[in-house]
Amino acid sequence: MPAGIRYRMIKAIFFDFDGVIMDSMGLKLDAYCQCLNQFNFTRPDVDRIMREYMGQSRSKIIEEIYAQLNGSPIPSEVFEKALTAFNQLDDAAREKYPFLPGSLKFIKAVHADHFTAIVTGTPEEVILKTTACHDLDPYFDAVRGSPARKPDIIADLLSRHSLTAEESIFIGDGMTDQAAADHHLIRFVGFDNGESSFNPTTAWRVVTNLEQLLPTIANESQT
Repeated sequence: MPAGIRYRMIKAIFFDFDGVIMDSMGLKLDAYCQCLNQFNFTRPDVDRIMREYMGQSRSKIIEEIYAQLNGSPIPSEVFEKALTAFNQLDDAAREKYPFLPGSLKFIKAVHADHFTAIVTGTPEEVILKTTACHDLDPYFDAVRGSPARKPDIIADLLSRHSLTAEESIFIGDGMTDQAAADHHLIRFVGFDNGESSFNPTTAWRVVTNLEQLLPTIANESQT
């Protein structure tokens, strides 16, 4: 956390989605492997690249998987077919996503007294289908996704809702989330789901269950 910043009581909580609220990463890995299965990329290699670019768009991840494992940029026709296949597989898996431990209880507990928003690299039309599928819409004031970048989404939400970075936190599990928080000097809470990629040494807090954060939220929201 940057020195010299005077943080205020917490009024806004921004959430990444995959790997923070819902345990969707295994099913997404299945989809990435299947949509590119003609190239015989190994599952560990696909998993490594997916984790490296966690929090970025599915388009970017597909491009990077192909480029890194095939040694050349992905041809446009291959990309379009792979993206279409991924979207179909991801849509079919949506209802199977389980909540991560503590996430639903935490969201329900904090929403009434805080501005809450999802900020994800998933396409916005897709994340809106997912939140609707799992009855999450009542607990979020905003649900935003790509193609907008996370720093830009946060900037827009701060401005649109008269919020400040000093009274906000961002909960995420990837370097992209941490970079977005750092860009705005927002306190970053790293969610360690066992496969996270953020830097714990520079996180404001690190948790393995969002319920662990409830006492901190209560205390910081009253100071």
